[in-house]
Amino acid sequence: MSQYFLRRNRRMGVGETSSPTIDPLVTSWTYRVVNNGGAAPSNNTNTALSIFMRSLYDTDIYKKMIVVNPLVPDSLIASLTPLILVNGNSLWTNNSFVSGDLTVNGLTGNGTTKYLKTGILASNVYSSVNDNGLTVYVSSGSNGNHYDVGTYQSNTQFNELRSDMGGSTSYDCYNSSTGRLILTTPTTLGIGFYCSTRTNSTNEYIYVANSVFPFSQVAGPGGSPAGTLPTIEYYVFTLNNIGSPLYYSTKCLSFVAFHHGLSSSEAQSLYNAIQTLRTALGGGYV
Repeated sequence: MSQYFLRRNRRMGVGETSSPTIDPLVTSWTYRVVNNGGAAPSNNTNTALSIFMRSLYDTDIYKKMIVVNPLVPDSLIASLTPLILVNGNSLWTNNSFVSGDLTVNGLTGNGTTKYLKTGILASNVYSSVNDNGLTVYVSSGSNGNHYDVGTYQSNTQFNELRSDMGGSTSYDCYNSSTGRLILTTPTTLGIGFYCSTRTNSTNEYIYVANSVFPFSQVAGPGGSPAGTLPTIEYYVFTLNNIGSPLYYSTKCLSFVAFHHGLSSSEAQSLYNAIQTLRTALGGGYV
């Protein structure tokens, strides 16, 4: 279990007016980046991540986070090292990405070979099929037949998020046969924040936002026969289709998170925190 649960009170001091204290979780993440073979991230990145963590503490949604990867621009290794890590790989397994795929705006797929293995298993992190949360921030890219994140074993062991796939967005929360949420993506959105979440047996939602399109619930409530928690890992930039990648993304992602189910207000707080973080990093937001 990540130490940030135990250290939440060791954060920026009250009344600070200059550089904030670097959050202990961010310090731990920096050590992991170096241990993974990367250079130490910049002070700007560490400060931006510390402010991000404070926003999660202040809104109490840090308790809901399982794995959070801000895909920082410092180095490819830093971008593949999750900030919050409760489950999965300390360094996401890289398949074909190179340093040139990473910019201040995030990491960009090529639609044919590039994806990440997370090591995260739904069966390890969710205690109930009525709990789920997948969030991505898409900073650029055209629509197409792709997956942002997902794992598939069968139609009743299926969890995925596809943003703006040919003009629509879908969310499968364990059972695609009867429970898929689909929305026609607002033409003013396309790129931006996508949060799919399930909080109980009858409440599944998709929330979206960017700086032009205000935070909105655009699909749900949904609900379906529950299905079963998948026991194979999630892939990012594609779907883990029973151990093989299927439908690669060409999008640029600047944030990925796996979390427990969020209320509307919690999802909006997460969006606000991500928007502030990516703005501080200098790109990867809309």
